[in-house]
Amino acid sequence: MARQMRRYELHPEHEERFLTWWQRIPAARKAFGFTVLSAHIDRVNHEFTWIVEHDGDLDAFVAAETAWMTSPERVELFAGEPKHSAQIHVSMVDQVF
Repeated sequence: MARQMRRYELHPEHEERFLTWWQRIPAARKAFGFTVLSAHIDRVNHEFTWIVEHDGDLDAFVAAETAWMTSPERVELFAGEPKHSAQIHVSMVDQVF
């Protein structure tokens, strides 16, 4: 299994819209072999963090991520949405507990 942690520094004025919009992400990513393990909002600091997993090794994750990032499904999902985040931090992680 390969896991990725994604942390978004949200624009406060977009936080609620982002949370509503993001609810569509898990099902959309599932079609590409991903499973969203958890998602958390820090309302004080306007940060949203989520963990996504893909069966297989890092190479399989990267291949699926590339397919997702260039897919018409993703383009459609993002169409018309404002830029919700000021900054995005992405890293591959290992579970230790």
